[in-house]
Amino acid sequence: MSQLCYRLILSHMTQSIINNLQLRYHPHSILRQKASPFDEFELAPALYQAMLEIMYRGPGVGLAANQVGLLLRIFVMDCSDDRSTPIFLANPVILEKQGPLHKITEGCLSLPGVYQSVTRPSRILVEYHDELGSLQQKTFEGLESSCVQHEIDHLDGILFPDRVSNISDRNRLWKKYRAPSNWSL
Repeated sequence: MSQLCYRLILSHMTQSIINNLQLRYHPHSILRQKASPFDEFELAPALYQAMLEIMYRGPGVGLAANQVGLLLRIFVMDCSDDRSTPIFLANPVILEKQGPLHKITEGCLSLPGVYQSVTRPSRILVEYHDELGSLQQKTFEGLESSCVQHEIDHLDGILFPDRVSNISDRNRLWKKYRAPSNWSL
């Protein structure tokens, strides 16, 4: 098979996968797995668009790749009220946690209807690759800081109830939560 033919078949298969991305809900096992580094930046624009559409439809402010069945270290987010500041982060690493801790109520598209206060650093410095593959560094504050930390947790197989500091609140939250049988597992 020629290289061109192989690339065309691979491109078609990849586009088919991207077009069929679906949210995964707890207790789907992929949500507890650590994602692999992302280096296929020619796929980034299509993944970026597809993941943003799923996130906005949620509606949510962040979405990690494993939430749509891809074990890749990428996520998208947009914490603006008017969907004006979307961002794609690949292989994100928190370089610095700064500022005081702040408590914010978090939710998750993979745990619909579950909300709980989580304490996290209010400001972080993150290194990541953008959708073009360029290495970036950016400081995130407030809601964006919490969102980035929440999504990086997803990439490491951690769900936000695991971060609830009060053990009795955490246990109550997990006991209260039940996944309906009609969800995609």
